[in-house]
Amino acid sequence: MFLQVMNMEEKMKFLEFVYKIANIDGEYAEEEIEIVNSYKNELGINEIPETDDINGIIEYFSTKEEVLKRIIIFETMGLINADNKIEPEEADLMNKMVKSFHLDSEVVEKIDMVAKRLQDVYDDVYTAIFD
Repeated sequence: MFLQVMNMEEKMKFLEFVYKIANIDGEYAEEEIEIVNSYKNELGINEIPETDDINGIIEYFSTKEEVLKRIIIFETMGLINADNKIEPEEADLMNKMVKSFHLDSEVVEKIDMVAKRLQDVYDDVYTAIFD
């Protein structure tokens, strides 16, 4: 949704990051596949790069401006909430990101609430169209 503010290097790192997150719990759910594919389409990138481990990518984004960190948190929350369950590995990852990004807990809470509301809207739209 907000990925166009990224430069090409950031886009590549982001795509690699979300792919790794989607697989962090050992289950690449259909909802996660759809989201990763939509990111690939939005970014115009077909191949997911393999350049770093997940901690290295968190470190990479931790040096970026706050608005980009907020976008990464928002998009990550949307991805991990896509299958309506948060696995311990996903929760640990979010905690690591928040700590590394030095974001205020109130900001993170607000982003989380908005991401959940948006997911509810997407679920309602899907149900209205396909059920």
